[in-house]
Amino acid sequence: EFRSVFHSRQFGEIILNFSDYLGEAPRRPLGERLLDFGRALLGRAGPAHETPAAPADLKETRFFILKDQRPDPDFGRLLDAVNRKEPDRVPLIELMVDEEVKTAFLERPLTSMRDEVEFWLATGYDYVPLFVLNVTPRNIRVIDSHETTYKEGLQERAWIDESRGIIRTEEDLEACEWPEADDSLFESFEELEKELPAEMKVIGCISAVFETVTQAMGLETFCMNLYDRPDLIRALFDKAGTLITRCIERILEFESTGAVWITDDLAYRQGPIISPEMLRTHVFPWYRKFVEMVHARGLPVLLHTCGNTEDLFEDIIEAGFDALHPLEANAVDIYRAKEEIGRSICLCGNLDLSYMLTRAEPAEIEEDVRKHLRGLAPGGGYCLGSSNSIPNYVPLEKYLAMNRACLELGRYPISV
Repeated sequence: EFRSVFHSRQFGEIILNFSDYLGEAPRRPLGERLLDFGRALLGRAGPAHETPAAPADLKETRFFILKDQRPDPDFGRLLDAVNRKEPDRVPLIELMVDEEVKTAFLERPLTSMRDEVEFWLATGYDYVPLFVLNVTPRNIRVIDSHETTYKEGLQERAWIDESRGIIRTEEDLEACEWPEADDSLFESFEELEKELPAEMKVIGCISAVFETVTQAMGLETFCMNLYDRPDLIRALFDKAGTLITRCIERILEFESTGAVWITDDLAYRQGPIISPEMLRTHVFPWYRKFVEMVHARGLPVLLHTCGNTEDLFEDIIEAGFDALHPLEANAVDIYRAKEEIGRSICLCGNLDLSYMLTRAEPAEIEEDVRKHLRGLAPGGGYCLGSSNSIPNYVPLEKYLAMNRACLELGRYPISV
């Protein structure tokens, strides 16, 4: 094994780990695989080798979590739930699933967009989430972080420096090189569009203004500059908001786009990271602009924000979002939220990661799914999933237990 490290003043440190093996089935030459990694890093299209022809109908996949059943994707199912109607069954929803989980499920590394589609199809989803490449100028540290369910020993993880970012002064902002919303950021959307079954859609995901600004500046520096350099803060939000606006415009150009997912962590478990008043000044005006753009195309907009967002519920609804994710367990009482705001916005997620999807037995997970379906699904407006995403410390069997229970028990009328 060896590691290649790339350093960039604007985008921090990027690490690629490579391995070669002896005594296994023939693999493509290492040089070709290195070229593929480089092309992916630079946003270039296509692998250095020809991909073998795949079956015309991905729904014939040998992978599916319900025995003797084919996948039955229907993006209209998700649209009904987001529009607070009752579809045929409660849709599954996740923002992200870690690569190691996908690989364990498919029993092979994912090397193409066809593999990506097959994973989301076979695990019961009606869509494929796809992120615009995050090229926010930021300081990134890579450390031996934690053990995972799928590999022995501590694994490397990239962490954003929360103290000092790339941009700390007006001069830094002037000197910083920002990306353009050009074709290189959207080639993955083009590739995915070619592979997607007609019954599925892409949900285009993009990190939004709060994360972009706080990552570029470092959260600590950002909080001080809210008072010390308010003009710089406004200029940086304008810079980030303008770039994100253009990226959303590009996402909406693809026929396969069925929705847009704004991801922007605004809160800790105790409440918003900064005061709601500051968020209303700097963040929610941009949210309203993003939502108006997407709604003008007749598509829904989802918001992902972790933590306790109860103090922001009214602002989120007034901004026009159609769905709120993930209503983090141990931070938000989703059943109370259903009573208070369930008629105004679709609620998504909430299955606990600290115990339920990491240490509970499959029978416990099934019972928790029943509880969520019973309390949240009647009347529509609920999509079931985790309280954040599926990281690489979630065992495969526990993740599949959640999805399988939803697929088996989530048919309307709910009778669990």
